[in-house]
Amino acid sequence: MAGQTIGFGVLLIILGVWSWADAGAEIKNITALIPAFLGLPLVLLGALAVWKDHLRKHAMHAAAVLGLLGVIAAVVNLIRVKFKGPSVNTTVLMGLVSGVFLGLCINSFIQARKAQMRQDGKD
Repeated sequence: MAGQTIGFGVLLIILGVWSWADAGAEIKNITALIPAFLGLPLVLLGALAVWKDHLRKHAMHAAAVLGLLGVIAAVVNLIRVKFKGPSVNTTVLMGLVSGVFLGLCINSFIQARKAQMRQDGKD
């Protein structure tokens, strides 16, 4: 899951930079980089999970929380702008990427729990 975390983080960074670069010169705003601000910690947490195996569980739980925050932020922003405006496409994409990532995290946690129970003999 650490590799996927890095991949989703890079995807969000690309989305943020693309969104900022695509904005017109007169409306460039740092808020266009919000997906990148979400993606950078994901990359760092994924790298931490790869490099420090004893911190993997904590890093992946923190990454899942960031995924949840990405979904919540996207939904709140879409409600706030009433699905209109230049940021809607980026917001929807950020919400989808974060939602897919969160779903994969939850699935990974469930699979890890099942594997642990099998190992402990508690089928």
